[in-house]
Amino acid sequence: MSIFDNNYTNTNSHTLNPIRRLMRIDSSSLYRDIIKRAFLVTWQNGFLWIFGFFTSFLGLGSMYNFVIKNSWDNTLFNGLLNKVLSISIAGTVISENFNKIGLSKLLLFFLALLLGVIVIAFLIWLAINSFGALIKASQILDKNKKITFTKSFKAQGKKFWPLLLLNLLGKIFIYILLAITGGSLTYLLVNHSVGRALLYFFISLLFVAISLFITFLVIYASCFVVLKSKGFFESIQNAWKLFKKNWVVTVEAAVILFFINLLAKLGFFILLILFSIPFMLLLLLFYSASTAVMPTILLALWIFVGVLLLIFIGSIFSAFQIVTWTFLFDRINKGGVLSKLYRVFR
Repeated sequence: MSIFDNNYTNTNSHTLNPIRRLMRIDSSSLYRDIIKRAFLVTWQNGFLWIFGFFTSFLGLGSMYNFVIKNSWDNTLFNGLLNKVLSISIAGTVISENFNKIGLSKLLLFFLALLLGVIVIAFLIWLAINSFGALIKASQILDKNKKITFTKSFKAQGKKFWPLLLLNLLGKIFIYILLAITGGSLTYLLVNHSVGRALLYFFISLLFVAISLFITFLVIYASCFVVLKSKGFFESIQNAWKLFKKNWVVTVEAAVILFFINLLAKLGFFILLILFSIPFMLLLLLFYSASTAVMPTILLALWIFVGVLLLIFIGSIFSAFQIVTWTFLFDRINKGGVLSKLYRVFR
């Protein structure tokens, strides 16, 4: 049996029963139909953009970009070490000057810390629930049914804790792998040898593969939790079985979304340049007129509108990616999906 064969046991279509033949989906139209439908659903339902904005904090929509970028860059590893070092130094300074700090200032500090924890916890709650609501709304909208922002937020039900655990475990494993990759680079820098360079290269490739695998499992397990009402461990088991049967289709979809992401970034960059031209002309005009205030106002407005544009496009694209993955999950969960590689090499 070919490794590209997903839920497919016989190349002779006449031996398949009618239901089996109907369930077989040719990948020549699978990705095109899913992406087209996901784009239309995302574009026509603006409330999904709000979910996309909060879901973007989880980083799942474009996790493979995060993985590939950081597998070749140890700045995050160094950043984590620097944060630990900074916290340690700050703790030492506070402990040595504890007697000099007034009770009122100490109370304000703990109140500010508590407020910060509450805000972060609320944002995490929003992000996780938005993620679940986006998955649930995608399924309902894919059936040409209507659903509102409030109903989709409530429809995902009591799925917060399993979704939180799935995302948290996924992040922990990926950060551990990232730390190992950064540690291997530190080991490489001690002695610049060809063998160690190759070792780091293969470790990085292994990190990318395992991290992507974890990401796919988190997405599929989340879909099982929200759409099939499965438990935490059962969702992971089902996600593993689904991925094992359809890993080629999953990787193909990830590659397609990766290139769509690159095109989206290129489009945003071009749009940002076109948007910046009037501001640049106005800045030159007011700068030559020796006006001190207007250039500062224009620069602040330029940055503000640019950030809003980035948030707007990023929210739409984040929602689009989750909708796409949900549609793909729904298709491959029905069985009979053939990968494009299988179609080419069979």
